[in-house]
Amino acid sequence: MMTKGLCIVLTDRCNAACEMCCFSCSPENNHVMDEALMFQAIDQAAEVEGISYIGFSGGEPFLYYDLLKNGLAHARLRGFATSVATNGFWGSWPDEILQQRLSALQIDKIFLSTDYYHQQYVPGSSVERAISAARTLGISINVGIGETRSHTSGAHFQQMGDSKYLLAFYTYPYIRAGRAAVFPEAEFFQPSEIPVERCASNGLISVMYDGKVFPCCKQQVFSTALTLGNLYNSSLKDILSSSDNAALMRCLSNPRCLRKLLEEKGLTRPFQSACDSCSSIFGDGNSLESLIPLIHAADSQIAADQLLGR
Repeated sequence: MMTKGLCIVLTDRCNAACEMCCFSCSPENNHVMDEALMFQAIDQAAEVEGISYIGFSGGEPFLYYDLLKNGLAHARLRGFATSVATNGFWGSWPDEILQQRLSALQIDKIFLSTDYYHQQYVPGSSVERAISAARTLGISINVGIGETRSHTSGAHFQQMGDSKYLLAFYTYPYIRAGRAAVFPEAEFFQPSEIPVERCASNGLISVMYDGKVFPCCKQQVFSTALTLGNLYNSSLKDILSSSDNAALMRCLSNPRCLRKLLEEKGLTRPFQSACDSCSSIFGDGNSLESLIPLIHAADSQIAADQLLGR
């Protein structure tokens, strides 16, 4: 799987404590990435073939505005396209401050999350002002709406006013992880059978605020053993080029390999997605190490089958 982008998770702190947050973010969390580590991650990403863009997320990265500003500027200096994932709370800033701060950020795209659960902390008026300010500055915006059975995207979409016809939207199902783990299973969308689709990360890897490197950007995986390494111990290029990690990332992008791992772990329940499958496969502390031999064997067999046209 070609690495295409790097997600830098600046913090686990958020102005909100959404009851469906799979990362259990809250105002009480206080982990934040050291600026030197952030610069190191960006510089090392420039040495990895294929990485063309860098995204910043959290938590809520706008809570650390100066850190975010410096990270965006450094990423742009190194030639990367940039994005930020946010809940748009900063739309409540006074007009002058909002325009001044947002215009100082070198952002190409904003991924803004809003739905019934986010709206308990970030009102629609703040979201609309954030969208309007970004559009005025020519910043591209994608709006994501999370869904459960009780609160689907349709009702929230209708509340967004006329601006909804000018934006790109996507919906996603919440998963039973993090703070949402206490919700009844009936609240979550379930497929009729185990999914065998490939990993949906599309070549986007993540560096956490503590230096841990993950092979995707999905928050439900950040609490698992699916760690490739740590930037405090090795360079990003060395981490990604290790034989074990290279085999793992190829395996995760192949439906046949993912199914073999599910079978090895005896996991037969329905899963919401490949991400849900991964978080179950690698959920215990020793699972990755114990599966490395199987991952190499499956990777080799798939390569041989492809060579022989099978």
